[in-house]
Amino acid sequence: SYAETARQVKLTDDQMTSLLRATSELLKLYSTHHCAARSIEVSKSAKEIREEEENAYDDILCALKLLKNLLGLSRGGVSNVADVVFFGIQQLIPLMTQGLLSYPTLCNEYFSVVSILVKRFPEKIPSLPNDLSQGLLQSLQMGVNHHDADIAKRSLSSLEELHRANHVQSGSVQ
Repeated sequence: SYAETARQVKLTDDQMTSLLRATSELLKLYSTHHCAARSIEVSKSAKEIREEEENAYDDILCALKLLKNLLGLSRGGVSNVADVVFFGIQQLIPLMTQGLLSYPTLCNEYFSVVSILVKRFPEKIPSLPNDLSQGLLQSLQMGVNHHDADIAKRSLSSLEELHRANHVQSGSVQ
């Protein structure tokens, strides 16, 4: 896998920074292109929307796997892995539709990445941009009501972690 290869190669901090920068640029470019393409035609038929989602499925799944693998690379000396993964999620949230989240593999991967991110880096949560915080909150609320028990459980656990992080930041630890 991506993370295994990078660990075996033993990237230096400078190489890791370059990898993270390139990953951020790739995700930003992908998101910008797809958000622009989606906004050109707002009156699409259900069939056209479904075809668009099917075309985006592989790309978004690949991006989610990339982000998950980056989480496996986080190590002492390079602290911005979490920033890049949060940024990546911020780029992907506008592309995530109910239709895309109906694909079990993609849905599972999305909630897995979000769950890992929220649990491993709770200190980052209070400083997230408002649109990212709101997007995470909305997707986790949807996940709590998901028919898959594992997704619902991960989402509820992540919401609890978000709540705890906000209370820690406000000084009212419980």
